[in-house]
Amino acid sequence: MTYQIVMIATGLSQAFAKINAIQNALQNKQDEIAFAATRGAASVWDDNFRSEGGSVGGWADLAERTVLEREGMGLPGEHPILIRYGDLQQVTTTSLMAVSGSATFSRTNSDGKRATVQVTSRGGTVNVMASGEKALNQNPTKYAPARPYWFVNSQVQQAARDAAIEKVVDIVGAA
Repeated sequence: MTYQIVMIATGLSQAFAKINAIQNALQNKQDEIAFAATRGAASVWDDNFRSEGGSVGGWADLAERTVLEREGMGLPGEHPILIRYGDLQQVTTTSLMAVSGSATFSRTNSDGKRATVQVTSRGGTVNVMASGEKALNQNPTKYAPARPYWFVNSQVQQAARDAAIEKVVDIVGAA
């Protein structure tokens, strides 16, 4: 007794063509996907900024000298930490929440202190670099504790992943 199994596949060439179209679309849009991930991470960093370091255990209180200086300028004394005029938050988080290509964001405050964020991309990788006197708030000094607004933990990774996946779904849907 002999058994014969016959399989007939239809539409296989069309399926492979669609898969190739999706692969090509994703390959050509890898920078867009990386920028979407950057925007996702930036949304968590912005929340951290607004919550005064709530995602990293809270920022240290301001020094009494800083509180007095702020009050002397007509600003709230103790809070919000790292926010006087909003320029540091704007350049380091808010701008990144809208970034879609290589760019440089820079702000100088009334004291002449500057923060610059440079965003570059290549081959599906986005590099974000901060420089300037105001960007030093990320690192501890002998005069002030670190007040990190950029960090990577599971929350940041998940936000970046979710934003990238959403972008991939958009690209695949259009392919």
